[in-house]
Amino acid sequence: MATPDVLNPPSMYRLRPLFDIKKGTGSALSYLEQRQEWVLGQITNLQDRVKSLAQQFGIGPDQVGILQQVNSDVSYQDVVVSCPTSSPPYLLAALYWYLSTTSLPCSCSIHVHSSATSTVTEDLKRFFDGLPSSNKSKFKLTLIWKSESVCPSATMVVSPHNQTPVEGLANIARYICRQYCPALYEDQGPMAASQMDNWLEAIIGTLFRGSSKEKASVIRKLNSHVGSSSFLGGDRVSIADIISYSVLASLDGVKPTSNVKKWLKRVENSFPCLKIIPFTSFKLE
Repeated sequence: MATPDVLNPPSMYRLRPLFDIKKGTGSALSYLEQRQEWVLGQITNLQDRVKSLAQQFGIGPDQVGILQQVNSDVSYQDVVVSCPTSSPPYLLAALYWYLSTTSLPCSCSIHVHSSATSTVTEDLKRFFDGLPSSNKSKFKLTLIWKSESVCPSATMVVSPHNQTPVEGLANIARYICRQYCPALYEDQGPMAASQMDNWLEAIIGTLFRGSSKEKASVIRKLNSHVGSSSFLGGDRVSIADIISYSVLASLDGVKPTSNVKKWLKRVENSFPCLKIIPFTSFKLE
C-alpha cells in the first residue's frame, strides 16, 4: 500500500503551508513531528505576547481570557435571522419598523445564501430593502435568505459562541420584545404574559398543523374571547395579537368570523406597522 503524500494531499485547493518547514526533511512521521513542534512554538510565542500586552495595559493574569458575550444593555446588537424564501418574516419587518419609529436607532442588512439565489423575488427584495435604516444603530437585523431545504423555518442567532439558535418567528419575536419593547409582552404582567403564550400556542400550533376541525375550534374560541375582550392579553395590544394577526392573515382557507374581523381591525389600528405587510389572504372591512 502506497504511503500517502502528506506534503501534497489530493485536495481541491492547494494552500501555502503556514509552518516554515522545507520539503525533503525525512519521513512523513518525522515531518509531522517537526510541524507539531513548530505549532507549539507559535502558541508559546502568542502566549508571551498576550502576557506582555496584559502587563502593558495593567491587566492581571486572572483577567486574561476569552471575552464573554455582551449583555442586553450593550449599545449594539446584531440579530441574525436565517429564513426560507417560502415564508418571508413579515412579522419581524413590522416589529423592526415599529422599533425604528421609537428612539432606538435600527439598521437592516439583507443577504442571499447560495441555496436561494434563484428564489428571492424582486418583490421580496424591494420590500425588505425598503426598511428604514440608521447609520448609528443600536439594533441591527441581518436577514439571510435560504432555501427551504437548507432552512425549514426562521432561525435566529445573536451569539454564535454562547447561544443555542432560536427557531420560529414567534420565539424570535418574543426575544426582540423582551430586549427592546417589553411593553408589548412582559411589562403587561405575568398573568397577561401567560395568557398571551397560551393563545400563541393554540393559534400557531393548531392553525399550522391541526386538522380542519381543530382549526375551526380555535377560530370559535378566538371569536368568543375577542367578543368580550379587546385584545388577547388584556386591554391593550400585545405581541400575541401581532403574531396572531400575522398568522391568520397569511394562512389560506381561514375565514374569520365577525368578532375576529373586528379584533383584527383593532390590532391593525393599534399597531399601524402591520399595514406595511403585503398580506392578501383576506381584506378587512
